[in-house]
Amino acid sequence: MDVDFLLVAVKDYGYVALFLWVWLGMFIAPVPNEVLVSSFGFISGTLLHPPLAFIMTYSGIVASLTTSFFIGRFIGYPVLQWLQRKGTRKYITIATSLIDKYQTYSLSFSYFIPGVRNIVPFLYGMRKLSFLKFALLAYSSAFVWCSLFFFSGMYFGQFSQGYPWESLVLMIGASLIILYCGLFLVKKFVTNKLEQQKERHHH
Repeated sequence: MDVDFLLVAVKDYGYVALFLWVWLGMFIAPVPNEVLVSSFGFISGTLLHPPLAFIMTYSGIVASLTTSFFIGRFIGYPVLQWLQRKGTRKYITIATSLIDKYQTYSLSFSYFIPGVRNIVPFLYGMRKLSFLKFALLAYSSAFVWCSLFFFSGMYFGQFSQGYPWESLVLMIGASLIILYCGLFLVKKFVTNKLEQQKERHHH
């Protein structure tokens, strides 16, 4: 992610640029969200107002999840066919497997999986999951994810003086480590929950 390009966008369009970039990025941006949000945090450490930047970034994530959910609910099958033709069949298969195995718990960790994070809400929209249940699980998971990557980026941004490239490399490395640890912990939590449910059914 080109930090200078981000700065120009923020200067021209204000904090709304952060919101639009995250929201519309799910359709058009080739940059992984981990790098994108970490970069927002990176520039917030020195040049932006961190609370406002975080709110706009998280709001963009919520908007992208909500858009995906309602596209699935109201358009559904035609969009699914279009996605399959666009080479996302692998991610659709993974998302479907997660939903079948973990049920709605999959919303608690799917945002941590690149390529799957917006497919899962779309499929739940197609399956007519209640919006309240979707929002409770998906938004809370996205809040944890956004906090981890935004504030890790901001931390490295505060210590980037004189070492911009080294700090960016460290930031990306830390983001990948956080992603791995988050996936491991969430998967363990969800697996334990499912085992507890099975034990209750047996009793």
